[in-house]
Amino acid sequence: MQRAPQTSNWESCKGHILSHVKLFAMEIPVNDCSDHGFGPASCRRFDFTLVFEQSILSILPSAALIILAFVRVHFLYGSSVKAMPHPVFKVKVVMAVAYIGLQLALVVLWSSVASVQTGVPIASAALSFIDSLVILLLSFVEHWRSYKPSSLLLTFLLFSGLFDVVYIRTLFLISEFPISVIKTVALVVKIVLFLLETQSKIGYLKEPYKSYSPESTGGILNWSFLWWLNNLFITGFRKIMTYGDLFNIDERINSRVLDEKMGGSWKVYSKSAFAPHKAPAH
Repeated sequence: MQRAPQTSNWESCKGHILSHVKLFAMEIPVNDCSDHGFGPASCRRFDFTLVFEQSILSILPSAALIILAFVRVHFLYGSSVKAMPHPVFKVKVVMAVAYIGLQLALVVLWSSVASVQTGVPIASAALSFIDSLVILLLSFVEHWRSYKPSSLLLTFLLFSGLFDVVYIRTLFLISEFPISVIKTVALVVKIVLFLLETQSKIGYLKEPYKSYSPESTGGILNWSFLWWLNNLFITGFRKIMTYGDLFNIDERINSRVLDEKMGGSWKVYSKSAFAPHKAPAH
């Protein structure tokens, strides 16, 4: 008779605790936030707003690529052709054209979304479409007129791909399924383009670029992780290395090239007003 009140009190206390736990664990609706504000983080607990992602993670990198790409193309346009025809180039073109088509589809879809209250999503999609055209142009010029992978293109594809992962997660959370699916496919194409651009061109370069060292013909990832040394380590592991096993020296620090530069600079200096003059003989 004395335990009944204790059991009743325990059941009441347990029910009270469970009700608080349920309230604490209740998910906040993913759409119960202002995606039209800049944010950056104001909804979905661990997420940015769409406007922030489209402004900082999309528009900003896109604008940077457009400006830097035209500077790079202008620099390479007058240089000689350094590569020979190769199937890798055709695959690059196919993937770049596919990426253009996907970005154009995203522009159309964002333009038809009734919930868009600002011009940021459409501006982001439009700049991404322009980016896709710039990627095709830059890939074309870099393939033929540069003997190493494009550092600018690789850097953009790497960071924009990482930003796209965050962006796509938000699109799935707000149930923008047609756009999120196409954006995911575009990310896959971008990854393929990134892998294609990382490939060395040493197998289809013209002379004298074909004889350049792996350090010279490697891209930014090759330099960052020193991958160009792997073949040297493997050769040293398998046998005693000789002088012929070493790579050619970088053309920029070749003694012949430096001697020519030094000779030219000396001639210019010797004719300048700052060069020392002999005193006239009496």
